[in-house]
Amino acid sequence: MTVPVYPTSSLFQIRWILQDSGAVAMAAETVAQAAALGPETPRLPDLRHMWVFEKGHLDRLAELGRTVPDQEVAVRRGVLLPDTLATVIYTSGTTGRPKGCAITHGNFLAEVDNAIELLYGVFKNKADEEPSTLLFLPYSHVFGRMVAVACIRARVRLGHAASLKSEDLLADLASFQPTFLLAIPYMLEKVFNNARAKAEKGGRGKVFDRATSVARRYGEALRPASPARGRARPAR
Repeated sequence: MTVPVYPTSSLFQIRWILQDSGAVAMAAETVAQAAALGPETPRLPDLRHMWVFEKGHLDRLAELGRTVPDQEVAVRRGVLLPDTLATVIYTSGTTGRPKGCAITHGNFLAEVDNAIELLYGVFKNKADEEPSTLLFLPYSHVFGRMVAVACIRARVRLGHAASLKSEDLLADLASFQPTFLLAIPYMLEKVFNNARAKAEKGGRGKVFDRATSVARRYGEALRPASPARGRARPAR
């Protein structure tokens, strides 16, 4: 079972999440992140392991895994059932203590498979292009994790944005050139507002607005007609 933590969570929120979930191990990206939690470890009696990727602990874990027999891996996978707990996703904690939502393997894979099926046109290969997406949502966001697992399951090329800053994200999008994006509205609004402000500062605000209007009309024209829109009207 995994319990992701938002990178923007406070030390109090992180300690609470580790306490509430009963986590026995923690993986941190940097030494600074691990050191910040140090004073809180006496309040976390269940926490027995601390892995820091910056210190090469990921390679150490891989090395330890090489000695695990394939039969043991098969047994561990075999005991996982649809109702086995897969993860606990916590809220961001903006309205109080973060609240955890338990998600089973069945829950998670149902969401993944439904997304692939409903978005068949973007997840499946076309003759003229390889589907790809750039993921900039953190894994602590359940939608971000769903997108990542869906891409692996559907064999879609997946890139990870290193920064959520609008200017960095725009550069990553231009470099990676994804064929589709799956994101929450807030993130797309940040990108749009940053681009609009940059155009306004350069004296091209009106040009940007006209381009936005054209893009919006073009997108609406590409939408398949709904039964109501596509039905012929009687002649008068």
